Amino acid sequence: MTISDWMMIIAVITSPAIAVQIDKLLDKKRLSDDKKLDIYKTIMRNRANHLDKELVKALNEIDLEFSDEKYALVREKWNEYLNHLYDEDFSERDLHGWTDKGQEYFTDLAYVMGKSLGYKFDKVHIKKATYLPRHFETQFFEDIMIKRKLLETLHGDTPVKIVLVEDTEKSTQ
Repeated sequence: MTISDWMMIIAVITSPAIAVQIDKLLDKKRLSDDKKLDIYKTIMRNRANHLDKELVKALNEIDLEFSDEKYALVREKWNEYLNHLYDEDFSERDLHGWTDKGQEYFTDLAYVMGKSLGYKFDKVHIKKATYLPRHFETQFFEDIMIKRKLLETLHGDTPVKIVLVEDTEKSTQ
């Protein structure tokens, strides 16, 4: 047997194992890409509602899924936004300014992340092209007010008003 015969035998024996390993590597990359894409879609889907639980979960997964060096700018923008969220050094009068700055950081994050994943949305599109019915916002704030009042009542901070109503059937008899 010649060297080329031996090489052919080795190639025939090892090629299935090599193919399986390559397939595993491709699956791992595909899964990683899918997770990044899912995070981005969640961010874009909920960009008008920053208190959405899905959005919070997606934001907290950025460090895990965008850990490669080529995503350093994504992590940098996430850290800028996160630092802003934890900055409580603002007055009630400046709440509007703090909110606007947070929207700016969030838009930068979504822009950089989208660009790293091959999307070409501009910042104006990210900021403005979203739909959130007023009803959702109204319902959200009403739910907060109801919960707050209920807790105040249960803690004894707010009295419960009880009005006695005369039974009209008994009084007419």
